[in-house]
Amino acid sequence: MHPAVPLTTTPTTTIPSVFDQFETDIVEQESGRWFYNVGLGMSVKLRRYTSRVALTNMARLQQVYRSFRDEAGNLAEGKADELLAEHLATAVITDWSGAAFRNRDGSDMPFTPETAKMLMMRLPELRNMIVMIASSVDNYRIRTREDVEKN
Repeated sequence: MHPAVPLTTTPTTTIPSVFDQFETDIVEQESGRWFYNVGLGMSVKLRRYTSRVALTNMARLQQVYRSFRDEAGNLAEGKADELLAEHLATAVITDWSGAAFRNRDGSDMPFTPETAKMLMMRLPELRNMIVMIASSVDNYRIRTREDVEKN
């Protein structure tokens, strides 16, 4: 085993503990955490992408979609996006709010898994943003939430 390489620090530099860097709120990971203003007029409640609920759901969906795989194990055209959209809509996104969640005719678009899947299919940039937010350990760290509550 190699000894740790010392970091060059100045007297004012404080290195956060491993807990401050990686301890996460398990309850928020599993039940969801609100992220406000992720887009203009958009707030979403998301489970962490690696929560038990999400991982169990992905395993189930991979079984459901296995008939769409070719001999090399790749999903047929468009099916990978559909699987991801369904996964996000049924296990990662738990709610949303805000004036932006409306149809082009102005009618409200309340959260349902079906509506979420439709948006994830039609709006790949929104889908990518949801994956990025739900995948980031920083978004579920205990220290991050406590710092936000102090301000």
